[in-house]
Amino acid sequence: MLRHWGALLIAVVCLGAGSAKDYTADWRFMGIVQPQVTVGPRQEPNFRWRRIRGIATGPITENLKAKFQVNLDPDTGFLSLMDAFLDYTPIKAPVRLNLQGGLLMPYWAMEGGTFANTVNYSYMVALLRLWERTAGVQATARFANAYELTGAILNGAASFNDNNELPNYLLSVTTVQPWFDARAWYYKGKDGPYGAETSTDITGCEITNARVGRFTGNAAFIGSNRRNVRMLGGYVEAMYQLSKQNSVIAKFDWADANRDQPARALQRYIGCYRQRLTPWMDSFWEVEYDQKLNDANFLFRGDARF
Repeated sequence: MLRHWGALLIAVVCLGAGSAKDYTADWRFMGIVQPQVTVGPRQEPNFRWRRIRGIATGPITENLKAKFQVNLDPDTGFLSLMDAFLDYTPIKAPVRLNLQGGLLMPYWAMEGGTFANTVNYSYMVALLRLWERTAGVQATARFANAYELTGAILNGAASFNDNNELPNYLLSVTTVQPWFDARAWYYKGKDGPYGAETSTDITGCEITNARVGRFTGNAAFIGSNRRNVRMLGGYVEAMYQLSKQNSVIAKFDWADANRDQPARALQRYIGCYRQRLTPWMDSFWEVEYDQKLNDANFLFRGDARF
């Protein structure tokens, strides 16, 4: 995989050097810091850094952008590369076409994109053992500023230092409407470590940013067949905005790691109070019950973005 990252960096340097205009001033640098305190009836209060990330994104030429994202693992102190890809726009009208290549994130990855996904897939990812890293190329066509069609060819290895180069294919359809967004996708190929690749197919759909008055809702579903094991997962979230600074949120996660075995489905329930402290910082007070742990926890989480 190192040759792919080397080629990407060479392309960034060459394309940037060949541009007649200096786009340095147009680059954006962002950071995310999320401290978290967990208190449970059977444990001492625990403090940890939930997420520490740095993001750099900006243009190289008029039609070419790059994005890089690094994450500091609070437990190990190691930096890991989350995003590293080029985004080329050869056509802007009447259909906008974007070509991306490099280190890309699956739709269900919590760490992909500029910020975390609208849908929190972490519970399903952990119980269904889905991977959160991949690499490859993808093309997205956007019609009428409201519909998107995406096709991608991705690497099937769950680790970037693995030699599994077998292709995986992704097809997705997205619509962006005034009061909701929706997306459906299908992913098929062979994943797993080199020499032990197995066929996999994943179907997913999500409805996000569904807005009715002060209510906002998000929902998602994943069905997969990996290593001859059929799995299902779901997520529902409802938020009510009390004021511009305050809101309450209810979340429900569900995952069945093996549909062919009884009593494998697990649930998680979360009640949350969110307060906007500043334009760049929020606080979250959560009560969480996880059926897998058979215990309830209280969490305080800060979310600073700058």
